[in-house]
Amino acid sequence: MKRKVQERREATSEVGATTPSSTTKEEERDVKPSFSGTPTSMTPLSKRRRMSFGSPYKSSTLNSNNINNNIQSMTVMKALQTLCEQFPKSTSDISTPIITKAQVYSLVKNRTEADREIDKLSKQGTIRICKIIATRDQHLIMFKEDFLKRLQISQSFFVKKSLDPSERQKKEFIFKQYQNQVLPNCSEPVISKSLLCSLLSSNP
Repeated sequence: MKRKVQERREATSEVGATTPSSTTKEEERDVKPSFSGTPTSMTPLSKRRRMSFGSPYKSSTLNSNNINNNIQSMTVMKALQTLCEQFPKSTSDISTPIITKAQVYSLVKNRTEADREIDKLSKQGTIRICKIIATRDQHLIMFKEDFLKRLQISQSFFVKKSLDPSERQKKEFIFKQYQNQVLPNCSEPVISKSLLCSLLSSNP
C-alpha cells in the first residue's frame, strides 16, 4: 500500500515536471514563426528605405557640381554683376553697391586672372577701385556709374554744409575738377598729393 502511494507521488511529480517543458516548447513553436518571419518581412522595407534615402545625396552632389562649374566658368564682370544683384536693396540714395576683392575671388577660379581682369576694367573706366586706409591690402570695387552717383551725393552734402558763398563755390569747383580731370587721368586706387594738386589746378 505504501509502495503504491509512493509510485503515485513520483508519477505526479514527473507529470508536473514535464508539463512546463512541453508548454515551453509549444510557446517556442508559436513564437518562432513570427520571429523568423520578421526579418523576411523587413527586408523589402529596408531596401526601399535605402533607395529612398539615396536620392537626396545624389541630387545634392549634382547641385554642388553645378555650382562649382558655374564658379569655374564665371568671369570677373559676371561676378561683379552677380554681387551687385545680391547687394541689399534700399530706398536711400546713398545705398549703392560696393564689392570687395575678396568677394570676387570667391566666385572666380583663378585669382591671378581675376586681378588681371580687374586691372583691365579699371583702366577702361568701367569700374573704380578704392583702397581702405585702415587695412593693408583690402580694396573696394564699384561700377563707374555707382561711384559717380555717390560722388554727387557727397558734393551736395559738403556744398550745402558751407554757409559762405565763396567757400561753397570753391568746393563746387573742386568736385567738378575731380570728376572731369582726376577720374579720367587716374585709374589707380591711390594718388599722390602732387599729382592730385596738378590735376585739380589744370584747365578744364
